[in-house]
Amino acid sequence: MHPIANSRLEMENDLRYAIKRGELISYYQPQINDDGEMIGAEALLRWRHRKIGFISPTDFIPLAEEAGLILPIGYWVLEDVCRQIKKWEHKHQLQHVAVNISSIQFKYSGFVETIKEILAKTQINPKKLMLELTEGILVEVGQVDAVINKMRTIKNL
Repeated sequence: MHPIANSRLEMENDLRYAIKRGELISYYQPQINDDGEMIGAEALLRWRHRKIGFISPTDFIPLAEEAGLILPIGYWVLEDVCRQIKKWEHKHQLQHVAVNISSIQFKYSGFVETIKEILAKTQINPKKLMLELTEGILVEVGQVDAVINKMRTIKNL
């Protein structure tokens, strides 16, 4: 048990500094229409650990959620995606870039303010940012009306 606990603690500590070290990377998977044209992209977060190499999101996202790191990581991802949207603004005619939002991010009371802040900072067309929520958010948050109201507020941004 002790080596497993130490390994997890070391991984958690490394994840705390992954943003500062530039180890988190947003990759973009193209979304293609029936005519073969790229109409959008989906942002995919990857962690390139300085010693281990690439770590699967299925391994580090649950750790980030358990360790209370998903909010700063989620903020970084949203800001990074919006900066990329800004870079692509005149080069590509993308309709949107999609980014997954964890239920913890969505439940965070300051989530709407976070979105507003990032949109103001990056000055992108908000219609280009697509937030992808899982159906599980309704189950996890539990308050359907609150979820719908928050989604409407974000949509109105």
